[in-house]
Amino acid sequence: MTCEVAGPLGKSVSARMLVDGERESAVIEMAEAAGIGYSPCTESSALAATTYGVGELMLRAVRTGAKTLYIGLGGSAANDGGAGMLQALGARVVDDRGCDIAPGLAGLERVASVDLAPALRALDGARIVVLSDVENPLVGRRGALAVFGGQKGLPTGDAEALSRCDSWMVGYGRLLDTAIVEARARGCCAHPRAHGHLARCSACPARALPVAWARRCWHSVRSYTRVWRRCSISWGLTNMCAMSTWS
Repeated sequence: MTCEVAGPLGKSVSARMLVDGERESAVIEMAEAAGIGYSPCTESSALAATTYGVGELMLRAVRTGAKTLYIGLGGSAANDGGAGMLQALGARVVDDRGCDIAPGLAGLERVASVDLAPALRALDGARIVVLSDVENPLVGRRGALAVFGGQKGLPTGDAEALSRCDSWMVGYGRLLDTAIVEARARGCCAHPRAHGHLARCSACPARALPVAWARRCWHSVRSYTRVWRRCSISWGLTNMCAMSTWS
């Protein structure tokens, strides 16, 4: 299936995903909607690039009947920690005046509150399985911005600028933690459970991912240039947000 969604810099792009009606599932590649090929990889674009189109693909998949979403990470232009994705799903990611934050990493400087409840309602109970082949932490010297930000245009040689961006991400991460606790208190999402060796992430209500099947589906969307040797399964929005900044 091909959909028109917002690209990383706002311009509409055609993004493909695989929808399997028999298995009630969809396979989405993040780079289809927010790929680095859509960005000039300058500092300004690295600060502005958003994952909004990824959320649009997820929403479209759920509306076509998918109850499990397999999302492959890699090759993205964005450094927004999944904030754009959440906004596309309907989450409230706002500043201290209650206004939606600006797109991209720069918008995280102003974020004051996150409400996941609208996004969880939009997902309608769908499971999210995240595929990733990296293990970098979100922030710090080995963090997502330090390791992968340079290829997207961030000035990784500027320690002060990188530290400032990391601080925005840390603040955003804390707000996400609070939002998840609040969503659980409202009964919007289940408490985390780990599943086997695939559950490297701590939160997951899903059964173990049939990796061989996922790889077959993935090849029909876009041919690999590398083999996915590890998979991370998460409750969904938690680790999708954390990992969406990775390469």
